[in-house]
Amino acid sequence: MPQTTVSILTPPGAGAIGVIRLQGVDAVRVAARVFLPKTGSLSAVNEDGRLRFGRVVDGEEILDEGIGCVSSSGGTPIVDLCVHGGTRVIERVLSTAEKHGATPCSLCAVEVWGASSLIEQEALDDLVAAKTSRTARFLIRQRVLLPRTLRALATPDAPMDLVRNELNRMLAGYSAARRMIDGVTIVIVGPTNSGKSTLFNRLVGRPAAIVSDIEGTTRDWVTENAEIDGVPVTLIDTAGQRATDDLLEELAIAGGADIARRADVIISMLDCSQSTPESIFPGDAHLDVTRILFVASKSDLAPAWDIEELVKHHPAVKRQFLRISAATGDGMDELTARLVHEIDCNSDLDHLPVFFTDRQAIGVEKILNAVGNIENRLVQGLVAELLGV
Repeated sequence: MPQTTVSILTPPGAGAIGVIRLQGVDAVRVAARVFLPKTGSLSAVNEDGRLRFGRVVDGEEILDEGIGCVSSSGGTPIVDLCVHGGTRVIERVLSTAEKHGATPCSLCAVEVWGASSLIEQEALDDLVAAKTSRTARFLIRQRVLLPRTLRALATPDAPMDLVRNELNRMLAGYSAARRMIDGVTIVIVGPTNSGKSTLFNRLVGRPAAIVSDIEGTTRDWVTENAEIDGVPVTLIDTAGQRATDDLLEELAIAGGADIARRADVIISMLDCSQSTPESIFPGDAHLDVTRILFVASKSDLAPAWDIEELVKHHPAVKRQFLRISAATGDGMDELTARLVHEIDCNSDLDHLPVFFTDRQAIGVEKILNAVGNIENRLVQGLVAELLGV
């Protein structure tokens, strides 16, 4: 086998991220010519699993920004580089590594990573489909951190109160972990010409939906992928709600309402420059109000109604009402902060072990619910089952 190999672990083609592995006796040396950490330098000493942010370079040329991680397998140094998943970026990283002495390797991801536990394999399975850099970093960290924590909990002298508390804490993070991996759906609803498509384009970061002053411009729902706080998001702009004799538009409005019922977060737009709305609720009055963010749009124009007066009749949503102008950007920081809050993938996910698959969560929940007092032998059996050993 060559002294140092370079492999791409993510699927062929463009994607959100690309993971490249250098493995062999010269892996750290080669990586140091390709990746420059923002602080310090890459080292195989006392760096097992530590993530470093930095620049990916080819000589003086900056190719990308990414994450570097030094570890080892059987004493053989390994460096994993996580970069943006554009085809050209990955090709340049591979060619630069080859230029500095690495030999291209065509092994598949499972063979290259060499998962040492079932949990690590599950992290790798999700990693190849990771939609954002934050998701990739989360999975890279969990593949090491979660097995290590579980093994520590299974030691004979581990206090059982601490074990139960830690298992409960890791279980409590499961839902957020799945949101981090699978993403969330945010649907924008509201009357025609209320600024839905303008907001949609601003959240996407480009003109993905047609914007017009003509009512009924959006005749069907429009879907785009984005990210908020590093969490993958599916954004959906729906047809404006109004009474219509157009059968196709009526079907589109009904379809948008159905999508909203299944969404994680609903943004309900109301144009504050027009006449007072008859209701602040979207067309489907059965929507869960706790999932709705009520937004008064076009705040850059003269207001036609008073928000405070309107919400007096709806005290449950008063804290959720936001004023924005998607056209000028006013209020967008507050709206984004509220979306981050609703998505609820806080920074604890970036550095603490949590369960992140159904198999892990169901196995732990079964033990916690089945017994009053956890014993060490049960913990050891649980950990063995989770690790697949």
